[in-house]
Amino acid sequence: MKNVTLFSKKSILKGFALWLLSNVGGTLLLGAHFSLERAEDFTIGLLSGLLAAVVSIVLVPFCIPFFEVVGNLCACWSRRTAALIGVVLFYSAANFLLLYFLPILTLESVVSMSFPYLLAALGAVFYLYHSAGRYSTASQHLLPAYSAQ
Repeated sequence: MKNVTLFSKKSILKGFALWLLSNVGGTLLLGAHFSLERAEDFTIGLLSGLLAAVVSIVLVPFCIPFFEVVGNLCACWSRRTAALIGVVLFYSAANFLLLYFLPILTLESVVSMSFPYLLAALGAVFYLYHSAGRYSTASQHLLPAYSAQ
């Protein structure tokens, strides 16, 4: 009898790989941005990135169904296109929630802190979903032994 799960292992792996790469890259970019004026401020960027990683892990269960639904409904789209749309949608939603729930007055201040994460997430999408199209998976890049099974 075949074991059927709600979400495929590939979608779960893609969601967590995208989260990990975007948070590591965004934290490093944010730390570099803070340290341009004063080198001691690098730790502010690192601590902000750690906080962002802890808060954003809550969004991963929402992006996994998105990957699964878009992959099934929009079969003509490449996986890279679906992932880019997902990154931009979740980035926009996260900025709206930050603006709404935190005592931040302007969208410009939210975007200045979150833009490095968008850049890192877009870079992660282009890394994980290379030009091979629909047959590219995150497991081929991150876990070569897993994709050989």
